[in-house]
Amino acid sequence: MAKVKIEKDMRPHEISSHWKKDLLALMSDFCIAPEVARHIITQTEKEAAAGEPCCQVYRRGWQKFRTVFLSM
Repeated sequence: MAKVKIEKDMRPHEISSHWKKDLLALMSDFCIAPEVARHIITQTEKEAAAGEPCCQVYRRGWQKFRTVFLSM
């Protein structure tokens, strides 16, 4: 089963929006305002290279979220 998850995470971010849903769920768990969460995701999406795997884009978004959360 772990192999399926790895393959899923390695898909290009343009094909899968799974990373966005996971990141939004994480931020909502920490009570981050929806507009801030959308801004973080949009900014992360703009910085992502074409064909970059979902797992890397998710990690970059998580780091942005962490920076925002720690500055609160």
